[in-house]
Amino acid sequence: MARAVASRQPDRVLDVGCGSGALLHEVLLAVPTARGRGIDVDPVATERAARAARTLGLADRVTHDPVDAGRSTLRADAVLCVGSSHAVGGLKGLLHDVDADTMLVGEGFWYGSQPLAWRDVFGPLPEGLGGLVDRAHVAGWTVIGAEASDPWEWDAFERAWGDGVRRSHLPGAAAFADSRWDAYARGYRGRLGFGWLLLQR
Repeated sequence: MARAVASRQPDRVLDVGCGSGALLHEVLLAVPTARGRGIDVDPVATERAARAARTLGLADRVTHDPVDAGRSTLRADAVLCVGSSHAVGGLKGLLHDVDADTMLVGEGFWYGSQPLAWRDVFGPLPEGLGGLVDRAHVAGWTVIGAEASDPWEWDAFERAWGDGVRRSHLPGAAAFADSRWDAYARGYRGRLGFGWLLLQR
């Protein structure tokens, strides 16, 4: 999907909830003329992203700012938002507030109806990848591509997430990571999906 964004040769790329900046950096490496900005409410994440950018030789083309996306103007040629729509009021807010020619969205959905036990945890997610596509269409976007992460990608993500928490060495970190893995393995694994949409105005 990052290559698909890069193929549109954007001049300005904004990553909402950029984390370590890996996706934004991948797009910028593929488009040598592009400039980027990553925003994330976590200053530790933006500092880590800035270090990665320096290592990749991108420091003169990208900034990483610890700001609240909900208070930011979401305008660029291409916008990336993977798993961070909650920062702007959810998927509906993201689809309506972004001003861009192209947007890459990563968002959760349920395989089948949403289990009541998880409603308060994940909020009202669409049913199926088609539900994500429908919401994009309603908001006026054209869906160029749509795909879903497979269970093994989910497993790898959860494993890496837990490892990162444990390595923080914060009090209770290991127990928190174990609790999350247990909830995943016994609860929403195979029921919660993650979809990727490439959208165009």
